[in-house]
Amino acid sequence: MFDVGFTELMLIGVMGLIVLGPERLPVAARTIGKWVGKIKRTVGGVQREIQEELRLDEIRKKTQANTEAVKARMEELREEAELMEAPVVAAKSNQPTEVADTPETPTAASEAPAATEVAEDDKDPYGAQPFSEPTSLEALTAVTGAPSEPASDKEASKQS
Repeated sequence: MFDVGFTELMLIGVMGLIVLGPERLPVAARTIGKWVGKIKRTVGGVQREIQEELRLDEIRKKTQANTEAVKARMEELREEAELMEAPVVAAKSNQPTEVADTPETPTAASEAPAATEVAEDDKDPYGAQPFSEPTSLEALTAVTGAPSEPASDKEASKQS
């Protein structure tokens, strides 16, 4: 801002010493230093407030842009959902509400495939099989090969 070198400061100091005298020069220098400090703090505070306002304005703009982008995407998703639901709604409206002359209902056992059967499409090309947990104690013992004697009999045989 100001280009003040050492010689200019020396000239100002000598002139201040001549004008103010040796008694009042330290007091004047201290007072000027306090004013300069207050001015610097005030300018620094104003700069921080301006930077904060600029940052907040930038955040508001980004927030508004993001909100608009989200609203646009939500509208796209609604349109896609309507397109996907249209055939389902049309199919439901074409179906009769009552089912007449239905053959006997198949049992769950005849509908569900066995746990060990795997469709050709579901097979892994590397030979991995899907995992299924045994649901009964008999199936668990068949898989693990553990004897089916109760745990209390085992403990009794270990203690003797």
